[in-house]
Amino acid sequence: MEVKAKLRYLHMSPRKVRRVAKLISGMSVPHAQAELLARPERSAEPIGKLLKSAIANAHNLSDASEEGMKITSVTVTEGPRMKRFRPVSRGMAHPYMKRMSHVNIVLDVPGEKKKSDAPDAPVKIDPSADKREDTSESEEQSVESTKDTKDTGRARGDSGRDRKSVQESKQRVGNPSRFGKFFRRKSM
Repeated sequence: MEVKAKLRYLHMSPRKVRRVAKLISGMSVPHAQAELLARPERSAEPIGKLLKSAIANAHNLSDASEEGMKITSVTVTEGPRMKRFRPVSRGMAHPYMKRMSHVNIVLDVPGEKKKSDAPDAPVKIDPSADKREDTSESEEQSVESTKDTKDTGRARGDSGRDRKSVQESKQRVGNPSRFGKFFRRKSM
């Protein structure tokens, strides 16, 4: 079983973090923890915390001990860069980047997952009961719409003007001058 842990937006250059990540990739968990404690690099501390987080994730998912766990992979990808400028002579500035890293650890944990209290299979709902309710509602809506057309002689939402009269009024307006396009009212 594989267990994952992520560390995002670590304020260290990916190149510097990869040096430590390559060291512990493929090691057993206790050996990697000892190695990270002995390393002088600054990136060893956050990677050690991430490893502890992955171990805690593994304990939540299974009852395996740390001795049996092995680090399958450690990947370090580049995150966003903060662009900064350093002032130099003659009023100029030189740009530099403050880089960030995203670190992912995958542990191989021997054993099976813990049995959870929740049921494995989802509860099935009878879809035919929902269809029966929907058809009765649609029948009621269609009856109401026919009542509206019978009472007034026109469908709901119709303002009462005939379509022919609306089209005739549009044709009469036309384009009286070459400036009609610019000075035409919105109501027409």
